[in-house]
Amino acid sequence: MNLNKENIEKIQGVKAASITLSNEDNLIVKKAFVSKVSPHGFNLTFNYRDLVPESLKFQLHLHSLWYKNIHMYIPDMEIDLEGRVIGTRHIGKGNFEVNVEFSQELPQYWRECLFDLWPKFV
Repeated sequence: MNLNKENIEKIQGVKAASITLSNEDNLIVKKAFVSKVSPHGFNLTFNYRDLVPESLKFQLHLHSLWYKNIHMYIPDMEIDLEGRVIGTRHIGKGNFEVNVEFSQELPQYWRECLFDLWPKFV
């Protein structure tokens, strides 16, 4: 699978925007794509060029984001999501995958509904 920047958008169908740390208003990622959803969380995929803080652009695995709470908006579904980063990895060619666990404040039934509806959006 070729994961250059141009193909990330083709592979991933649902765009996430305005990704911030939950306790701050500053963007950490301009644009990402939700690649997987489960009843427990979701994965984000993005290119390092979409990272906003310069300090993050030089981290190979983005370990400094681990256990941080993030907030994001999914325009296609008109929803806001919050969660905690539980893992990150570099997947090649400047692309990253970030594993996010849903926030405990998000009701369980809502998580399950999102998971059940997800295939309709991808």
